[in-house]
Amino acid sequence: LVAALSPALAGAADPPAPPTIGAVFSQTGPAAVYGQQQVKGAQLAVDDLNATAGFPGLLALQLRDDASTGETAKAAFTSLIDGGAVALLGPTLSGAAFIADPLAQLRGTPVLGISNTADGITEMGDNIFRNSLAERVVQPQTVKVAKRRLRLRRVAIVWATPDAYSKASNTVFRRALRANGVRVTTDRPFASDSPAALGRALDAAAKTRPDALVISVAAGIG
Repeated sequence: LVAALSPALAGAADPPAPPTIGAVFSQTGPAAVYGQQQVKGAQLAVDDLNATAGFPGLLALQLRDDASTGETAKAAFTSLIDGGAVALLGPTLSGAAFIADPLAQLRGTPVLGISNTADGITEMGDNIFRNSLAERVVQPQTVKVAKRRLRLRRVAIVWATPDAYSKASNTVFRRALRANGVRVTTDRPFASDSPAALGRALDAAAKTRPDALVISVAAGIG
C-alpha cells in the first residue's frame, strides 16, 4: 500500500498559499501613537481567525510602515498589491489615505480605513471603505452635549495645518458651534511641524477669554 501511494503523494500539488491581507500603519513618525496599536489589533484579529479555523494559514498578514506620510503609504500599497494582497488595511492618517487610496481604487483592491475620519474618504471610489465614524457624524453631537452640560457661549478653536484630519475637524466643529448658537471667538491655524506655533496659537486663543477651547489636532502633532 505504501509503495502504491508513494508516487501519488510525491506528485501531489502543494497546498495553496493563504490569501494575504496587507496592513499599512504608522509604526514610526508622528502618528505612531495610533499605528503601533493598529498593528497589534490587526495581528490579533488574524491570529484569532486562524485559531478559530482550527489550523494556521487561513489568512496571512503583511505589515508595512507608512512612516506617517502619504507617499510612503502609497509605496507600501504598491508593494503589497504587486505582491498579491487581496485587500488592504490603513493607512493610519486621513491625509495619507487621500494619497494612497486612489492607487488601490485604480488597481481594484479593496481598502478598509480604520482611522480615516475626514470627509471625502469613501467618495474616492467603490473599493474604499472605513469602519470609523466621520467627523461630521461625531462632533456635532459632542458640541450639542457640551453646550448643554457646560453652558458654553464662547469657544476658541485651534487647529493644525496642513493636516487633513485637523482641517476637516476644524470645519465641522466651527459649523456645529455656530449651529448651536455658540460664538467662535477665534479660529487659529498653526503649522503642524512647529510646537512654537502651537504655543502662539494657544496664547492668542486664551486672550479671547473663551468658555472652552477646541483643539483640532491629531496626537503627535505640535
